[in-house]
Amino acid sequence: MSFTSAHNDYLDPDKHLHHDEEPEPPQLTPRQKGQVTKLRDEIVRLKTRLYAQPRTPTTKESLHLATAHRPTQGFNRVSKEFLERIDAKVRNLILTEVKAHPSKGRTLK
Repeated sequence: MSFTSAHNDYLDPDKHLHHDEEPEPPQLTPRQKGQVTKLRDEIVRLKTRLYAQPRTPTTKESLHLATAHRPTQGFNRVSKEFLERIDAKVRNLILTEVKAHPSKGRTLK
């Protein structure tokens, strides 16, 4: 086989893969499989945590305050994005308080 014919065989996509065949996915090493499994488990955990938390107290208080401070607006629903934003702000506030807390004792005061 000459260089030219071997080179042409290499460049010919129909020589090795037919159009109706799909390429095989790359084989993962055991370490990569473990990393994929960990990532998949973390995604499931985060989704479960996000939707499993009771949001009704936050929703009720938000609508109560909105009605009290803007009675003409007529709010009657709270979006998911609003709740996520409030949740993030509460978490940041708690984290700030924990970091500022003195390191003695076992009770957050």
